Amino acid sequence: MKRYLFFAGLALCTLLQLKAQDTVEVFNNFDNSTFNDSIPIHVQQKMEKFDETMATLKEKISHINFDSISKQVMSHINVNSITKQVGKWKDLAQAGSKVRNFNNDGETDAAPSRIEKKMFSGISDITVTQQFGNITVKESTGNQVELEIDYFDKGGKQASCTVATSGKQLSISTDKRTYTENDNPANNYGTNEATFLKVNYVITMPKTIALTVNSKFGKLTIDNIQNLTAHTEFTEVKIDRADKVDIAGKFGKYAINEAKTITGKMQFAPLQVQKLLSKIDISASYSGITLQTISSKIDEISIKGSFSDMTLSLPTNLSATLKASVSFGKIKIDDNYTVKYTSESTTNFNTTKTGQIGSGTPTAKINLFNSYANIKIKK
Repeated sequence: MKRYLFFAGLALCTLLQLKAQDTVEVFNNFDNSTFNDSIPIHVQQKMEKFDETMATLKEKISHINFDSISKQVMSHINVNSITKQVGKWKDLAQAGSKVRNFNNDGETDAAPSRIEKKMFSGISDITVTQQFGNITVKESTGNQVELEIDYFDKGGKQASCTVATSGKQLSISTDKRTYTENDNPANNYGTNEATFLKVNYVITMPKTIALTVNSKFGKLTIDNIQNLTAHTEFTEVKIDRADKVDIAGKFGKYAINEAKTITGKMQFAPLQVQKLLSKIDISASYSGITLQTISSKIDEISIKGSFSDMTLSLPTNLSATLKASVSFGKIKIDDNYTVKYTSESTTNFNTTKTGQIGSGTPTAKINLFNSYANIKIKK
């Protein structure tokens, strides 16, 4: 959003400069000889100084094509689209602000009203659908799945969920929220006027079981897993270790300690990876992407972003093909790296660099595309 404001400001400055040109013409063409005799000498001197200043200003800006600059800036800004999108963001942000304290209202840390435990065998896939509650996944050394359900009742009403199995699949779903009679759920999220009945899940399972999570307004914490698919909104996600992660995150944040492969899409949800082992293929909007440590055995890094700064810490002994492109941003690569470009181009507000990073035979591919944000590769 800051960058939109910047370019909106640039457009405004352009209009002001155009007005300055008009002002210069007015003062240059105005004949004030008819009343100069009636003006005090010190005022006339100031007017002459002003005329000189305006003439100098006109000379300095005469070579600038303001029409061209304005067109270039505005051609990259779809005002109607921005207006509609900002409206959507505002609605989501308002909803989020009403629920942001839901998991911090004291009940999560308090003892649950009821606890239920279940055991399952022969499970290969688990799907969890959750709203306004937390999910904790722990690694098991055995073959069974243990499910702990923590119910938080309120207002004389009981929270509930649905647990079912079909073949080797286990599904867990929090039942629809219950509200007091006069409450409007859209307006009263996170307030004392709404009676929330929430459920937390603690799942202890072998890491080989595939897990799919659909979460809104909560927290997801995972110890160790091989295959995770996560669709989250307003959810804080923490993963210690994972082989394959496919994520779609909106209005939250992801912190992954170690992962082999990461794919997905982030919107208003920053992603921080402490250690990437093999591959990342992700798109991001308004979501910073940080890869803190990258293995020298990496296969591919592909990131497409908008309004999302990218920061990558590559090992200096890695050799990879490199293609980096930005619009309205910068490409910054530390001097610690050996970089050879086969092509470089800069046109208007776009910069593209293609070549190789590292001095050996390339063993990996790095493709980075960004707009209205920067690309940074550092040690």
